[in-house]
Amino acid sequence: MKYFSFSKALKDGFYFLSETARKSTIIWIVFFVIMCLSVSLQFVLEPFIEQFVTFYGNLLASKIVDTEAILILPQFSGLFYLYVFCVSLVTTYLTCLVTKSAIILIRYPDFVVNKDSLKISFKVFLNYVWVSILFTSLVITGYLLLIIPAFVWLVTYRFSEYFLLEKEKGTVYSFSMSRKLTTGIRWKLFFSIFLTGILVALFSSLLQSISMNHQTVAHVLSGFINAFVLYYMAFFFASIYRQLIENYKLVPSMDPEFVKQYFIVRYSDDNNEEITSPNEE
Repeated sequence: MKYFSFSKALKDGFYFLSETARKSTIIWIVFFVIMCLSVSLQFVLEPFIEQFVTFYGNLLASKIVDTEAILILPQFSGLFYLYVFCVSLVTTYLTCLVTKSAIILIRYPDFVVNKDSLKISFKVFLNYVWVSILFTSLVITGYLLLIIPAFVWLVTYRFSEYFLLEKEKGTVYSFSMSRKLTTGIRWKLFFSIFLTGILVALFSSLLQSISMNHQTVAHVLSGFINAFVLYYMAFFFASIYRQLIENYKLVPSMDPEFVKQYFIVRYSDDNNEEITSPNEE
């Protein structure tokens, strides 16, 4: 029977985060860079958001519906949009590194993450970006379709990025394996995500309340929270991902096709198939 422990995933999030912080310098570097990028983006976006709110606030206050005016966005320089794009791209790459490190460390707790173990090819990164876009698009589309499909797709394809980074076999494989992995435990997984989201939101609100009256401190603290949540959720989901994979190691007959696709058939760099036993995983 397929199962996972919610409490174990919560503990693994904190345990592995603290362990890797002590063992690996690169983990701290990535954390600090993500935090700085988040803070800088908040300072850059702040005038844009203020102008955006003021513009549409005045438009609505006038009580005159002007279709052409609604489509006009506040004007900013090309450098502004270029900066936002570059920060978003770098943050996505760092998120990719964090997720990969979580996959490795949940599986091998004594492993020390270094720059060599976090190498990601350009092709894999492009696939990661594509998978992330597809996953986000599915969830947004689900919200437009009366919300319920969003929850279903959020849970069903949550681990597509993990399969992509671990197996490096492409988008179709990653989405297909995530769907198979979550079959039969989607409601439990949904409530686990929901409860974790509440806990993270309470934690974030508690920290942000400390700096309500100081804007700069609030931005820095918000950047720290964003980096921490990104790390924690990566390890939290990596724990659930590994627990579910272990189910198949213990009971291969539960889904022979999944076992074949995940454990047995591998592809080396020269695209030759290598056959290994599930026990060797």
